[in-house]
Amino acid sequence: MADICLVCDKKIGAFSALSFVEVRDDRVAIHFDCLTKFNRSNGVFSDDADQVKSGTTQSFEATAAIEVTSTKPSIIGLLSILGWCLFALMALSGMFFISQDGGGVFGMSVAIAGAFQLSIFLGFSAIIDQLYQINTNTAKSKEE
Repeated sequence: MADICLVCDKKIGAFSALSFVEVRDDRVAIHFDCLTKFNRSNGVFSDDADQVKSGTTQSFEATAAIEVTSTKPSIIGLLSILGWCLFALMALSGMFFISQDGGGVFGMSVAIAGAFQLSIFLGFSAIIDQLYQINTNTAKSKEE
């Protein structure tokens, strides 16, 4: 079941930066971008869905202790690990081909291709990380 942000009432996706707050002795995930709005409400928030259904505002208290855990998208680490694994496999394959009779040129080219693959995967990982940081900083500056 998909989680819904308590503040903006939108879906929390797999790549969303999350913050966790305590509500009614329960740990609830909200968008990192919504944390400032949540803090401004002094821990009191009205549930808009109940307000529309019943015509009354139902508010609840949230504890002031807010644990901020800005999680990076898991694809960043996954691309790095995949790049290193492919590099290791290509380097071992290259060493195997080099050790065979007449396979030196092919083995060296396989090892070099592994190094190129590693640089590509680490580059994609760095690009996604930079885009994530830009997105987080932009969201912070919009709230201020």
